[in-house]
Amino acid sequence: MQLKVNDLKVIPYFKTKDGWSIPDSDMCCLFRMFTEEGITKKMFPFGGISSEIDFIIWFRNKENSMSVISDKDGPLMIFWINKQSGKSCHFHFGCLKRSWGKRTKDLLKTAGRYIFGLKYKDVRIFDVIIGNLDSRNKVAINLAKKIGVTVIGEIPYYFRDNETGNYVPSIVTHLTYKEVEKWEAT
Repeated sequence: MQLKVNDLKVIPYFKTKDGWSIPDSDMCCLFRMFTEEGITKKMFPFGGISSEIDFIIWFRNKENSMSVISDKDGPLMIFWINKQSGKSCHFHFGCLKRSWGKRTKDLLKTAGRYIFGLKYKDVRIFDVIIGNLDSRNKVAINLAKKIGVTVIGEIPYYFRDNETGNYVPSIVTHLTYKEVEKWEAT
């Protein structure tokens, strides 16, 4: 399912009969773009994603479902869901610097609309998105709050910082489809 909102396009990454919906060369390019801007470490605070092949393997894992949001000038954001349980999933994202600012809020809303728009036999697959944000990433936490995400609390020692070896807390959040319906009303 592709979604087009204004000038934004959501491109899901999935296996096709001929390969993958996003070619390996484009996946490698995405990894380099996020790495050159210093964003890869923020998206993967636990480490483990340090090369193009790590990036591709991570997103080919059947537990991760990744999409790219692009405009006419190229990629702006990637997001992925995993840990699907019942009607919930965990959400992760990274935005390239050219999308930072007011545009980032629109990108997060586009991702939310996309996830809550996923259906199986005309039934919405997810009712709630759960987030675990690195407590040091104040920008991501504030962005989440601006779009109506509810902060549930903090889990101590959740992430291991791969560079320092220290453990840092996670800010736990949730967003329901009801909040997204409010976006549509405004």
